[in-house]
Amino acid sequence: MVHDMVMHLWYRYLELESSGHRNEIRLHYRTGSHRSHTEVFPYILADDKWHRLSLAISASHLILHVDCNKIYERVVEKPFMDLPLGTNFWLGQRNNAHGYFKGIMQDVQLLVMPQGFISQCPDLNRTCPTCNDFHGLVQKIMELQDILAKTSAKLSQAEQRMNKLDQCYCERTCTMKGMTYREFESWTDGCKNCTCMNGTVQCEALICPLSDCPLNSALAYVDGKCCKECQFQVREEDDRSQKRDGRVDRFLMQGLVVDEGGGHDFCTEGHNCMEHSVCRNLDDRAVCSCRDGFRALREDNAYCEDIDECAEGQHYCRENTMCVNTPGSFMCICKTGYIRIDDYSCTVKTHEENVKIFEEVIVNHTVKGVYKTSLTSRYS
Repeated sequence: MVHDMVMHLWYRYLELESSGHRNEIRLHYRTGSHRSHTEVFPYILADDKWHRLSLAISASHLILHVDCNKIYERVVEKPFMDLPLGTNFWLGQRNNAHGYFKGIMQDVQLLVMPQGFISQCPDLNRTCPTCNDFHGLVQKIMELQDILAKTSAKLSQAEQRMNKLDQCYCERTCTMKGMTYREFESWTDGCKNCTCMNGTVQCEALICPLSDCPLNSALAYVDGKCCKECQFQVREEDDRSQKRDGRVDRFLMQGLVVDEGGGHDFCTEGHNCMEHSVCRNLDDRAVCSCRDGFRALREDNAYCEDIDECAEGQHYCRENTMCVNTPGSFMCICKTGYIRIDDYSCTVKTHEENVKIFEEVIVNHTVKGVYKTSLTSRYS
């Protein structure tokens, strides 16, 4: 008769007993109410052969394996497992009353883990949960149900708020030059009529109306306005007087751009050149000139607009590239799967080009407003 026993003082909490006389395996334990209880498993171990025996205890679930075969599986009153400090593990003969133990015990393990018999028999099926696993799953399910209930409540509140939002009109605004405009609001920007449409600014060239001016007046440009308005003409003697004083009337400063001359700086005295237009000095007056990549919206070049080289076919982007318009210029972007050859061309990306190591010297320069990057490479 051999015993494996976990005991504290004279209290035995778990005792596994093998009886060769009665061919039984017994488990003695204490219940939660500290009552002693014995569970008997009839089985013959005293047959002069080696046997591997394991008893797994999980809550109220008992599984007895002999030689990696499940012999018994029972549900019993839950053993008391809160072992006090100072508890000892005892192995050997219980007493001398029934004779001495005869035999050999090769290995004894006390494992605190789920399905500890797996360490003795790794090939056993682990798919079936133990009672502890089952209780853990039940607890997790209850927690998930609580989370689901709270989430459903929050979702219901969110739906109620969304229903209120459906009754509101969400207006999309537009921003241009630091100014914010409401949906469908229109305004004049230089020589363009602009409208805010669905959050996007859409502009068209302003069409000036035909006007009949009274006597002693003529159409002329006025500061801050795109179209000509009727202005009284300056008499020639007043004009000559203004020139003698070194001043030129703004009405007489309008004209086409000609070769620039040196001398007096008329631009510093004031000009009407707007955005994307620059003032240039001539011999006797100041004129406006559109920047590169822009075209005039009226004949004096005071108002200019960007030229869309991509839409008008005025670009140099080759095959395998996409043209993208930029203010005053354009740029060529490689399509997916291609790499750049130069500013306007791309070629298919090869495996060798992916794995080579580049030492790059980046040089930045600008050609007609196009940002360019030159690469000087050395392969290793």
